[in-house]
Amino acid sequence: MATPASKTSKRKWPAIVIVVVTLLLLVYVIRQWDRTPRTDDAYVYADTIDVVPEVNGRIVELAVRDNQAVKQGDLLFRIDPRPYQDALARGNASLVAL
Repeated sequence: MATPASKTSKRKWPAIVIVVVTLLLLVYVIRQWDRTPRTDDAYVYADTIDVVPEVNGRIVELAVRDNQAVKQGDLLFRIDPRPYQDALARGNASLVAL
C-alpha cells in the first residue's frame, strides 16, 4: 500500500525534471545567442587599423590582399603620382619664367 509521502514524491519528479530541462535549455539558448553575431543596430565589431598617408590622392594600385600578413616597409598601395608630377612641372615652369 502506497503512503501519502511516496505519492507526493512520485508527483514531484516530473516537475523537477521539467524545471531542470527548462533551465538547461535556457542556458543553451543564452550561450548560442551570445556566440552568434547580431546586427540589431547594424554594427559590426572588428579589429581594424587605420592607415593615414601623409599625402592624399587616388589609389591606383593595391599591393596587398585581405588578411595578408605584411611587414614594416612593405608596399601597401600606390597613390596616383600625376597630380604631384603636374604640380612639380608647374613649379619648375614658374621658376623658369622668373
